[in-house]
Amino acid sequence: MAHTIRPGSNYRVAALLLLVFLTSIAQAAEFVSNSALEYEAQDRLTRDDVRSDLLLIPDSGNIQIFEVPLIGHITGFGIRQGAADGGQFNDLDQQAVFVDFRLPWQWSVWGSTIITPRLTLEAGRFVNDEEDRAFGSLGPNFLLENERWRLPVFVDMGLSPTVIDGSTYGDRELGTSFNFTSHLAVGMQFGQSRNHSVSLRYQHISNGGISRQNPGVNTIGLDVVLWSRQ
Repeated sequence: MAHTIRPGSNYRVAALLLLVFLTSIAQAAEFVSNSALEYEAQDRLTRDDVRSDLLLIPDSGNIQIFEVPLIGHITGFGIRQGAADGGQFNDLDQQAVFVDFRLPWQWSVWGSTIITPRLTLEAGRFVNDEEDRAFGSLGPNFLLENERWRLPVFVDMGLSPTVIDGSTYGDRELGTSFNFTSHLAVGMQFGQSRNHSVSLRYQHISNGGISRQNPGVNTIGLDVVLWSRQ
């Protein structure tokens, strides 16, 4: 049954709670990382023996090593808010959280431009007055930075397979639940260690011609990275 979602204080409270929650995670991650480094130094572990996916926990004066395959590869996480900029789905809003994972490559081009690939996992919803549909995506994106730029700005682009919980919004049809999301974003880093950023993001979602019905959805919005590391 169709329902109407009205913006109000509930969304502002939810956004605030999400911000506090994710900030707490970042602080906890930093604490664990610093503690691990301290225990590493005490036990005189060599640099070659240390892997970023190991969590060091003391046990009766000894260091117990537990492997956490994904946690050590997280390079950042944040929140995303966007809105459709026209077309059949001009009333559609996007709300999501995302996590970036490190990939084992980096390239230097045009002298001082650095391209850093990452794998991004995103979960959220597309919502309007008719439907509220969850979605998830996983795919690569590429961060472009230049050491000669006076300001800590960056360009981000990527393409991700995306699965949506349904393809209809009232009498409007996306075509398929499986789609592709391509995006281009421009942003700026800030903070003492440049571990936060805000970027303006433009993205296109469509099924790439899998279905004859392929109207696509274009959205524009903001990405806020609450914590990141190199």
